[in-house]
Amino acid sequence: SISVGQLSHAELKFNSIINESAALLRELSLGNESMSSSTLQLMDFDKVMTELSQFHSLVDSEEARRNQSTHGFSYGHTKNEKAPLKHNASDTCLQLLDELESNYDVIFENSMLSANADSNSNAVKHPKLIPNAVSYNLALHALAHSGKGRRVALDAYSILNRMIDRCKKYIIAFEKVATDGTDMKLPPPPPEPSIITYNSVIHAISKSGANDAGHLAEEVFSLMENWKNECEERNGGSDCADYKGNGDNDQSNFYIGVLPNVRTLACLLNAWANTNSGRQSTFAPERTESILEYSIQKRRAYLDYVCGVREFFGVDSIENEEYVNSYSGGVDHIVE
Repeated sequence: SISVGQLSHAELKFNSIINESAALLRELSLGNESMSSSTLQLMDFDKVMTELSQFHSLVDSEEARRNQSTHGFSYGHTKNEKAPLKHNASDTCLQLLDELESNYDVIFENSMLSANADSNSNAVKHPKLIPNAVSYNLALHALAHSGKGRRVALDAYSILNRMIDRCKKYIIAFEKVATDGTDMKLPPPPPEPSIITYNSVIHAISKSGANDAGHLAEEVFSLMENWKNECEERNGGSDCADYKGNGDNDQSNFYIGVLPNVRTLACLLNAWANTNSGRQSTFAPERTESILEYSIQKRRAYLDYVCGVREFFGVDSIENEEYVNSYSGGVDHIVE
């Protein structure tokens, strides 16, 4: 056995975080039987997941200091001897996210059975404990720096798909409420992917070393564009966008999608640059050129749009300039 005095700072910190995580999972599993179930909040999970997502930097800094002190000689230490700590930190962060998702699924399913109040009255353990976009972004950050190789790409892609699938499932239920006029009271909608989420997924894929990193990153980009188009189509003509429910159900236009920014394209380029497969890497020059052309086209479209609007409205005053800017929503998403 290893005494506390023999453990590094990273190992001591890891043990502390794991104990905090275990306590949260224990409280979550106890549900209504726990005396503190009513006080368990999302901020408790955010705190631990933040520590887990940043843990890799502590391990890397310790490794760097040790290499500096030994002038690059290992003296019996392998370069990746702390790698399992980063792997476990990422796995624990993903486990916390999984439990938050499961808790929300129970809340959602319980609301769908609300017509029979007694059928599932005790199923909801923590009715207000719902993951938000930050929860997903923290898990993705921990995953990207876990050093788990190609598995990172698949896990990141899976997380993104789960987010979008839950959003679509919620929309179906929401439209049913709007159409049927039932008294079903839905919980708050699950979070849609933010631009940080998409960029984090593509970044994780680019660091994974997966043979198809470039293609998988572009699939994520397509998911972003498709979801944005779906949101615009739905909010433009769907009754769901105009529906006004009661209480927490009043969530018109709760999904709007996002547009790519400069970092999105940089992550895409990096994914192709890190594509290792000989066959896949042959597409890299062509695909990176296409991505750059896409960026230039969007930039030119934005400039043409702004110049045209400014010419139409005039920019003789600060008020007019702000009015013009208000009309450029969604166009200025790639500006560098």
